Amino acid sequence: MYETIDEKPEATILLRPPGSTRPADARPRAGASTAWFVTSTFVLMAIAPSIDAQSLAPETGELWSKNTPGISDDGLPGDELGTAVVACDFDFDGYEDLAIGSPGDDFLTVLDDSGAVNVLYGSPSGLGAAGNQHLFQNGDSAPEADDRYGSALAAGYFDSDFYCDLAVGVPGEDLDGDEDVGAFEIHYGGPSGLATASTTFYQQAIPNHGSSPEPFDLFGATLVAGNFNGDFWTDLAVAAPLENWNTTTNSGHVIVYHGGAAGLSAHSGWSQARVDLQDGEEPGDEFGDALAAGDFDGDGFDDLAVGVPGEEVDGTVAVGAVQVIVGSATGLTGDFDLFYSQHTPGIFTNPETGDRWGSALAAGNFDGDDYVDLAVGTPNESVGTELDAGAVGILYGSALGPLPGSYESFTESELALPGDSEAGDQWGFSLATGDIDGDGFDELLVGAPYEDYSFINAGSFSVLYGTAVGVSEQRYQRVVQWFTGVEANEQADYFGFALTLGDFDGNGQDEVAVGAPGEDIDCTTGCVGSAEDAGVVIVMGNGALFGDGFETGDVSAWSTSVP
Repeated sequence: MYETIDEKPEATILLRPPGSTRPADARPRAGASTAWFVTSTFVLMAIAPSIDAQSLAPETGELWSKNTPGISDDGLPGDELGTAVVACDFDFDGYEDLAIGSPGDDFLTVLDDSGAVNVLYGSPSGLGAAGNQHLFQNGDSAPEADDRYGSALAAGYFDSDFYCDLAVGVPGEDLDGDEDVGAFEIHYGGPSGLATASTTFYQQAIPNHGSSPEPFDLFGATLVAGNFNGDFWTDLAVAAPLENWNTTTNSGHVIVYHGGAAGLSAHSGWSQARVDLQDGEEPGDEFGDALAAGDFDGDGFDDLAVGVPGEEVDGTVAVGAVQVIVGSATGLTGDFDLFYSQHTPGIFTNPETGDRWGSALAAGNFDGDDYVDLAVGTPNESVGTELDAGAVGILYGSALGPLPGSYESFTESELALPGDSEAGDQWGFSLATGDIDGDGFDELLVGAPYEDYSFINAGSFSVLYGTAVGVSEQRYQRVVQWFTGVEANEQADYFGFALTLGDFDGNGQDEVAVGAPGEDIDCTTGCVGSAEDAGVVIVMGNGALFGDGFETGDVSAWSTSVP
């Protein structure tokens, strides 16, 4: 739900980015194709010995802001760049690109918090300023104050071409005089990148459980892309977590759009009011506050995991829950939905009032088997006497879907990360998955934007590495801005607020993009002194020159013959 990025009276509001940032899609990723390089021995020796190519190397960090040379925008106070991030190949050149939401951006400096998205394009050398874009509502709906376009992002192949498309949440959109009804925009990809003109989608009444727009629904606050019917196109799930279903306040609602030759079209609506789903709608459930998509049961169709962090279970208020709606040849079906909470047998955790289990979700394959696994964030979990320290758990996939008996829970203290679990860290506020070291096992990134590291709410994120037996307690990292060498820790930076991974240089290994929407930068145009809360994104990789296994010590990739 809502989170503030500062305790100052003039603080603006940020909306939680989607829990899952890597779109699931039936098509192979173009950026994963093999590339051949000819080099010489002295170039291979140029790798700095301080970089462990098997792990994320923060010292490779590159800082991106609206003041970065070549960026077609100016950083201004309250832009909040880095509130949401997503990676995909928008121009189909084999390198993934990065879209960055800045919902506090003021259109033409006069429409407060109308919002914008900056797009950086990948290349053999990674992300660059060449061809970068500054997108805003420019089509069916014009920018308006407080729209907060860019609060959430998702990407996928929604139409018939080979270019990835961008979905942008606009949860503050007003409609017919009703405030904060919400909407989302689609910018379709093409050979020159994303189209500047956008197509607007509003919440709508549809025969199978759609919902009409109402004030303060916040439709578009959460988005995730997946392929729920196994066809050639990506589908999109869009949540209105504060939807009032009939007279049930803030129970929440999700509409699923199917991709097709001509783009997206509304297919089905989902809430706990449906008779074919377990449980029932209750005030404050916030069904859809987090979303993730993945094939948890290995049947070839993506399933939709829905966070319900306000759920009351067995008398425990706002303990939280996760509902998994399974995919099929006709799309999502409620016939075999799965319902999980900390009260579910096999999930051995301590349910407490206000835990809000399911506030963040991410899907990834941490053990390399045939099933996608589900990571669940509980940023309000107390660890000992440390309130809201945060925790993350993993439900491993199986032919029956995510298995409660497989649940593993982690806290910073259990991992012995420097600093341990502290009150207010909210470790697990944001999650993302991807393969940093190219070993075939996804890593889990865990954001703690309210972590105190020399400064209050400086922020951090952790990396938990995947192995053949899943996420390992023996291999993890915690990263703060200082470790990158490109930016220092400061108060209220909120580093780790949003996370994503993408192969921006096409070497087969993912780089990490981390948003710090509270970062202050120097004013250049339109303001004087410091642009408070302008925001930045830091991108880093593992430091390897190639994705061929040489640097990782994978001898199977070595050869005695000269190519």
